[in-house]
Amino acid sequence: MWGKSDKSKKSLPENSGETTYLASDAEFEGKLTLKGSARIDGKVRGQIQLEGDLVIGPSAFVNASIRANSVSISGEVRGDIITQETLELRSSAKLTGNIYTQELKIDQGARFLGTSHLLEDAEKANLDGDIPVEEILKPLEPLEDEKDPESEKDAESEEEKNPPSNKGRSRRR
Repeated sequence: MWGKSDKSKKSLPENSGETTYLASDAEFEGKLTLKGSARIDGKVRGQIQLEGDLVIGPSAFVNASIRANSVSISGEVRGDIITQETLELRSSAKLTGNIYTQELKIDQGARFLGTSHLLEDAEKANLDGDIPVEEILKPLEPLEDEKDPESEKDAESEEEKNPPSNKGRSRRR
């Protein structure tokens, strides 16, 4: 009774291999760190870091940076993803973000807006260190020959206001 240990109770080992489940009516905000795998059908905002696999169900909305062994997406994800193995976008998936993965599978109908990189690129960027995902996956600088449409409009309106003068130009007679 009191003070006596019950040897019939079994404690779970540190990494039980079980899957953590977030139901469709659940919401989580913050940093989710797990040794095992997870399935998300609800809403998550923040960071997700798993040693196992992550399944994002069709009703899920995730706005987070993700690190996991492998990820399968059927719902909507906004954020950068790093996987050690496979990233799979199912036909109902909507992903906006940058990805680093060993293997990318995209089913017909899935939507992906972002850039994909081989995992080796992330490893060069010290994937195992404590560098935040945002630092590893900074947006690429635009190429010099790419022009911003807004700055072109501004330049055109400036020319209309102040047309170029003929000063310093030779005239033909």
